[in-house]
Amino acid sequence: MGHSPHKDTLPACVSSVFGYETLLETRRWEEDRRVYTASVQSQNRADLRKTGQRLLRSAIAETRRPINDITLWDISSTVAALYKAVLAKALLDGAVPGEAVRWRILRVGVDGPEFYGRAARLPDLLARRDLLETTLDAVRTLLEEEYPIGNEIYRDEYGSAFIVPDLKEETNGSLIKGLFQERIEKLFREKLEGELLPHLVISSADEQALTLGEMLKESVPSSAPDVKKTREGWKDETGRDLAADVCPVCGLRPQATSGKAKERKVCDLCEKRRQDRSLKWINRLDNTIWLDEVADRNGRFALIAAGFDIDDWLTSNGQIKTLLVRPPDISGEGDGFKSASFARLRRVSDTTQQFWQAIADDLPGHIGLRFPRLKIVVNVLAVGEDKIAIGHAYELETSLGRIAVVCARNEPIEFLTAENLDGLARRLDIKEEQGHSVASTIRDRLMEKTRAAIRQPSGYGSPGTGPVDVTIIEVTVQSTPYLPALPILNTPRTFMALVPADRALTVVQAIRAKYENEMGKVRNRLPVTVGLVFADRRTPLTAVLDAGRRMLTQPKAVERWQLHADAISAGRNCILAFTNGITWQIPAVMGDGKTEDIWYPYFLTDGKPEGQGKWVKQKSSGRWLVHVSELRKGNTVFVTPSRFDFEYLDASARRFEISYRADGRRRDGGPRPYYLEEITDIERIWELLRTRLATSQIKAIEGLFETSRQAWREEGSATFHGFAHDVLANAGWQEGRPPGLDALCDETVNGRLCDVIELYMDILKQRPKSEEATHG
Repeated sequence: MGHSPHKDTLPACVSSVFGYETLLETRRWEEDRRVYTASVQSQNRADLRKTGQRLLRSAIAETRRPINDITLWDISSTVAALYKAVLAKALLDGAVPGEAVRWRILRVGVDGPEFYGRAARLPDLLARRDLLETTLDAVRTLLEEEYPIGNEIYRDEYGSAFIVPDLKEETNGSLIKGLFQERIEKLFREKLEGELLPHLVISSADEQALTLGEMLKESVPSSAPDVKKTREGWKDETGRDLAADVCPVCGLRPQATSGKAKERKVCDLCEKRRQDRSLKWINRLDNTIWLDEVADRNGRFALIAAGFDIDDWLTSNGQIKTLLVRPPDISGEGDGFKSASFARLRRVSDTTQQFWQAIADDLPGHIGLRFPRLKIVVNVLAVGEDKIAIGHAYELETSLGRIAVVCARNEPIEFLTAENLDGLARRLDIKEEQGHSVASTIRDRLMEKTRAAIRQPSGYGSPGTGPVDVTIIEVTVQSTPYLPALPILNTPRTFMALVPADRALTVVQAIRAKYENEMGKVRNRLPVTVGLVFADRRTPLTAVLDAGRRMLTQPKAVERWQLHADAISAGRNCILAFTNGITWQIPAVMGDGKTEDIWYPYFLTDGKPEGQGKWVKQKSSGRWLVHVSELRKGNTVFVTPSRFDFEYLDASARRFEISYRADGRRRDGGPRPYYLEEITDIERIWELLRTRLATSQIKAIEGLFETSRQAWREEGSATFHGFAHDVLANAGWQEGRPPGLDALCDETVNGRLCDVIELYMDILKQRPKSEEATHG
């Protein structure tokens, strides 16, 4: 554990590895003990692990600060993984290992985002994502139970990592790979029908620190399909090559020659996967798998793509070495840093994954539940070759217009609406009638003219088919509340979720607030990237996901920020004001709200502190770590900033404009991305515009600036600033010119003002306050 910790004890709190303290979760111990005992008796390893994890996370290995950041689960699971690998080594080598025991990490690498990101619609994406998770679960069972050689210690969208032994005569990992490569590939062939084969990598042996962070930094090669199995799919029963188009979903198998798969021009397997996912939704209506239901009333949704840069936190000489286990003495000498134990490294990935899981769990509170749907019962008037199948998506052509529906029963034929009814009413220009909800109004209108038709919607490279004439027999309100959002990725590094466009900024602000609260002490060296990709409900999902992945590739450049003033103590926080206009509130006390935090909130500086205490020299970098409370005006600190970006895909090709220079800026020369903290400035600018100008005035300002920007910029920013000042000063503000007009001119020159107008008015369809009632 390193040097002796601080004498304070904290028997009821646990700290994250980033210094955020919380009360230990109070559990019903008798019930948990009963469940745990039952798991032991049933010998169900999965249940035993799950219950044991929950119990052991509720106890810490050490109560003294600052080493109360390791739970019993971290310790026990690490010891179990290492000891299991040692036992496997003894059995395979035929000898008891000596004192210098070494381990290796086996990385089962896959390009998950490329695999499930090629899906054009949500049911396909979810089916492929779950299949990959099931396959990785099978690999874990293989290596942990069937051939108990090690335990899984990490998993993300690019595969899994396992602790395995360093066998005698081992040189480059060929023995371990030779033992399990064929078995693991066989699992992928069975589960994924040869669509994806893993890339196995094994680390060098190291007795001091396991190099998980170094392995994660390496890019995962593109996961290739099984060529032999793919070729077999292109043969008919006689062994001759099939003359068929390729399935646009998997891109590997031929399109089907019969049934619904033929109509939709996909292969039989992709059609089955999609239908299976739809059937699960029909039996559990408290969620959605349809983009039309995720979309807001304007028919738009947003992909939230966010990620932590934790690679340097998972290395033996990385950011863990910026955390102190004892306060520095007055001379700043000593090596009182925390040890990068394997349990602590695992704690990093566990903490960030729990962070994203909490964001996903809180989505109902940030977005709200939505209801109802409509249940529409129809009678088929003429049945041809087209058969209406349960779980399939259709369009119901009515006298009102087209409605997205899904077949839930076929005796009688029953459909459920699969889109936002508020958005449907807006699109069909249906107004609420007095005393009726939108759903009731639509229901009554549908029953006025009952003749309709069912059409197979276009998609997957095929035109729509049908129609099948039907009569609407009954329309009722299906009132099960559902969450109009869908988390699609939750790993230690990456989070992705689809949300209604009009609630996207609310979720981003929640991420920012939680990040500043829980990671605020190390925010200068643990950046988070947050991106928003807005799109219309008919935009191909492949383009949206690709845009989100592009946003997460922003370079994480270290910047030098200078203090504008001395650090100011304000209750639990220290306030830092920088010359670039950013202000941080850094938590400076522990969870009790009283004890000064002398272990976590430190900043790397570029010069030896003068007349300051609580600092220590970092031997690895030769720089000085200075406590936040000791920072002074003029100090230069090293910061890896968090960033925020957004884009509206008015066309799929727009995603290719999301590209970044080495310094992290957009290649198109615009002001994006922004520092995460600047979201507050964006909201402030919009609040000023919406409360004191009309739409025509805002649009006039935007038009003048956009057409004049390039010409004036060539003559110099001072000239353009003067032009902006004159335009804004004469904009016809309600209640007179606003204060801070010069600052608003600066926002105009750097392009932020036009970004704000685009975001709120063009994308989110918001209107000035004076016009909200008329636009609804």
